[in-house]
Order: sequence, then structure tokens, then C-alpha cells
Amino acid sequence: MHALDHSEAPQITQYLQQWRSGDASALTPLFDAVYHELRRLSASLLSPHRPDLNLQPTVLLHEFYLRLPDVRHFDWQCRAQLFSTAARIMRNIIIDHARACQAHKRTNPVTIALEPAADDYTTRIDVLLVHNAL
Repeated sequence: MHALDHSEAPQITQYLQQWRSGDASALTPLFDAVYHELRRLSASLLSPHRPDLNLQPTVLLHEFYLRLPDVRHFDWQCRAQLFSTAARIMRNIIIDHARACQAHKRTNPVTIALEPAADDYTTRIDVLLVHNAL
């Protein structure tokens, strides 16, 4: 991986402005120029989170890429604005992913045994089902 060269900054800003103006072809060289730095950003944003989020840096980066059309209208002034926006969008993706994982865990029924030694599945109850019924 290479670090982003500061001499590329004006070119990146130019790609951003071209893309905003409707030149979809500017997105490819833009992404080529910033991919490694955005990949590094996605890895750093994921590192403090639980490993059970099951979200890889490359997947996070690609999710960000899919959300780029939502920010096309921004008045792009510099590459720093792109990285700041990318960090915010990636954090939102991580939060959405964590919420989805939490919701999935809540939809799976939690069962408890009526008698601790009983291995008979017919004596287990769905706690959420009982809670909802009450």
C-alpha cells in the first residue's frame, strides 16, 4: 500500500469537481487515486470494534463506494473533505451493521429449560414468545 502523495491533492479535487458536474468517468481515476488511503481508513475505523461485527475493511470500503451517489452534490473543495465525508459515512455503515446484528440477535428466540437437568426440547419455552404474550 502506498500513502497518499500530497502532489495528488489538486488532481483528486479536480476529479471530485468533475464528478459533481456530471462527469461519471471521473469517479474511476478518483477512486484509483484514493483507494489505498480509504482502505486504510476503513481498517482504522473497524479496529476498535468487536470482532463479532463480521465486517471486513474491504467490505466497508465497498459499502462506502455504493453510497457515494448520495454525496455527489457536495461542493468539493479539497481531498480532506472527501476523507472526512468518507469517515462519517463509514461510521454510519458500521453503526447500521451493528444495529442489524443486534436486531438479528433479538429475533432469534431465547429458550430456557424449565428444569436445569432436562434435555428434552419439549420442556423448553421461548422467552420472547412468553414475554410478548404477557
